[in-house]
Amino acid sequence: MNKSADLKAEEVETFWRIVVRCLRDVFGKSDWDASQLVSDMKSKMKGLTEEARLLVYHDAPIQVAANLAGVAHRPLGDREVLEYEELLKQEYPEALTEDNIPPNSSELLEGYFRRPRFD
Repeated sequence: MNKSADLKAEEVETFWRIVVRCLRDVFGKSDWDASQLVSDMKSKMKGLTEEARLLVYHDAPIQVAANLAGVAHRPLGDREVLEYEELLKQEYPEALTEDNIPPNSSELLEGYFRRPRFD
């Protein structure tokens, strides 16, 4: 298993920037609340094992943001999926070429957010 220390700093920074944007743009949190939720999460991660810290980065940023926003118990709404897709287009414009068309993120997210929850 790779170590979280092996992750590139730029990739980690991008991951958390997208989480903050999801909290703000998709889930309606204020800039301050979004930054505080991410800061708190990063602090909590320091107490996790190396393997547990690495697992955080296996989730999509929208999944982490939904957990932090307290809405992971429900499916994403259509507007939220569209907001996330737009956010990804802004963050990764180089991925949007004819030769490299990314899969529809709503289809990818459907398996996570539309599955039944047994909380």
